[in-house]
Amino acid sequence: VSTTGTDVNDCSISACATLTYALLKSAAGDLISVAAGTYSSTGFTELVVTSGITIAGAGVDSTIIDLAYTGEIVLVYPEKKFINPSLSRAFIFDGVNNVVVSGLTVRQGSASGYKGSSKLTGGCALMLRSGVSISDVKFDACRSNGNAANAPAGAIYIDAV
Repeated sequence: VSTTGTDVNDCSISACATLTYALLKSAAGDLISVAAGTYSSTGFTELVVTSGITIAGAGVDSTIIDLAYTGEIVLVYPEKKFINPSLSRAFIFDGVNNVVVSGLTVRQGSASGYKGSSKLTGGCALMLRSGVSISDVKFDACRSNGNAANAPAGAIYIDAV
């Protein structure tokens, strides 16, 4: 994925422009390299992605996903489910395994729940029943809308529900 890429073909010959498109073209075992640059939200997108994907940025200070509190860009789950399009998270991992995310910054994510539950928050990332490895990732200015004792996790929320 590159800020100068294009979302055509399968992204194996030339870089994709968006992480969303790269994930649409990916399969288990694929490595999606995200070049240095700032990537903004492309709005709500519902993806069906298999387990076993690696998303690797160029470094925490080099690859930035800036949601600007406006919309989700990556939804990782193995089967179609209803997702609330008013959320503003970078990642939702629901029922996937062997997923790796590294070397990037996610900023200005916001959420108030997921699939009808106000408790499943996490402004930048939500992990449910998933085996995900996150390393060298910075979550910045993420918020849980209505954050109070009953609405935890400004940046990331992990649950086995």
